[in-house]
Amino acid sequence: MQNQTAKILFFFHIVTCAIFFPAGCTHPKHEINTDHIGVKVTIRRFDLDLFTMSPDTIPLHFSSLNKNHHRFLELFTGQIINIGPAEGAATVSALRDFVSDYDIQSVYNDCKQNFQDLSLPENELTAAFKRYKYFFPDKTVPEVTAFISGFNYSIVTGDSLTGIGLDMYMGADYNYYTMLGFPLYRRWNMNKNAISADCLRGWLTAEFAPGISKQELIYSMIHHGKILYLLEILFPEAHDSLIAGYSAKQVEWCRGNIVPVWSFFIDKQLFYSTDYSENNKYLNEGPFTPGMPQASPGGIGKWLGWQVVRAYMKRFDELSPAELMNEPDHRKIFMESHFRPGA
Repeated sequence: MQNQTAKILFFFHIVTCAIFFPAGCTHPKHEINTDHIGVKVTIRRFDLDLFTMSPDTIPLHFSSLNKNHHRFLELFTGQIINIGPAEGAATVSALRDFVSDYDIQSVYNDCKQNFQDLSLPENELTAAFKRYKYFFPDKTVPEVTAFISGFNYSIVTGDSLTGIGLDMYMGADYNYYTMLGFPLYRRWNMNKNAISADCLRGWLTAEFAPGISKQELIYSMIHHGKILYLLEILFPEAHDSLIAGYSAKQVEWCRGNIVPVWSFFIDKQLFYSTDYSENNKYLNEGPFTPGMPQASPGGIGKWLGWQVVRAYMKRFDELSPAELMNEPDHRKIFMESHFRPGA
C-alpha cells in the first residue's frame, strides 16, 4: 500500500497537462438574451440603517428598523449574531450592546469606507439572477441585504432573502482577519470580487438541497458539481477560480493534475465510499486535500464532481440546466458522463 501511495504522489509531480476547460467559456446553448426578464437586484443596506443610529437611540427607533427590515432582522438577531428573536424582550438591549462594541464599531467604519458603492455586485447579481430566472422561471429571486456579521457569516439565506456579511470581504490583509486567526487559505478569497459568486453559491445551495440522502461520496461530489456547473452558466464570463472559490494557481494545479487526482480516487476506491469522515476529507474546505500535495486546493472532490457534470452535459447536449438539477440519480450522471481523464 505504501508503494502504491508513493506512485500516486510521484505522478502528481510529473503530470503537467490534462483535459482543459477554458475559463469563462460558455456553451452556445447558454448564450441567451435576458433583456426581457424584469429582474433588478438592489442590495438593501441594513448595515447603514443599523449603525447610523446612535446606540442610545436604538430602543426608540427599533420599531422603525423592524418595520423596514422585518424579515431580515429576524434572521440577524436570531441566527447571525444570536441574541434572540427580534420581538424578544432582551433583544433591543443586546442589539444596543452589539452596536456599541468598540471593535464592531471599528469594523463597521472600515466597511462603510470600503463599500460606499455596491453597484458592481448589484449589476453582477442582476445579470446572474436574470439568467437564473431564464433557466428556472418558477424560482424565486431573493431580496438581498448587506449587514455586519461580527465575523460570523459571509452569506446567509432565509425565506426569499439572502444576506451578505460585508465584514467578511475586506481583503486578505485586513487586520482583524489576522487578529482573529483566519487561515491563509480562507483569507485570500475574502475580498469584494468574491461577493456575487458567493452570494449565488449560497442561494443555490439552499435552493437545490439534495433531495435524496446518500452516503456514497459520488452523490456528494455530483451534487456539488451541479451547483458549480450552474454557477458557471450564471456567470458565463467568470474564471473557473471564482466559480470554484480557488486561487488561479490552484485551478491550474487542478487542470494539470486531473489524471493523477482521478487515479487517486480510483486506487483508494473512494467514489462509492460510505465512510462519512473519510468522505469529508475530499469535500471540506482546507489548505489542501489530505493525501495530496500541499499545492492542491481543499475539497478537490467538489472540483472533480464539477468536471464530471461538465462532461455529462457536454455528452447530453439537449439537456437543460433545470433537467440536470432535477436528475436525482447521481450514479447515473457519473456513469453516463463517460468522464475518464487520461483514457
